[in-house]
Amino acid sequence: MPFYSVAGTTVSVMRKVILQVELQPSEASLSGVRTKLGLDSTQIDAEYGVRAVRPEQNVYVVRVDADVAREVRGEAATPPAAGDVRVALVH
Repeated sequence: MPFYSVAGTTVSVMRKVILQVELQPSEASLSGVRTKLGLDSTQIDAEYGVRAVRPEQNVYVVRVDADVAREVRGEAATPPAAGDVRVALVH
């Protein structure tokens, strides 16, 4: 996670990405996603919420920190190239 100094204060900046997840209708809530993916309330953007992409196919998206998305997808911690916002289906 990058850190920047602003007026003598160190600030951490989290890069948010959209993560596509496969959910049953009963799981299509913030608490359902947190339970399914093993996340706590600080790891998912509650203001963005859970959005239906293709509800007839149980496909939804949430916004999370890029490091959390990589962890969920089982990827190495090496950050992707700038502007590379990938969406992955998690079963």
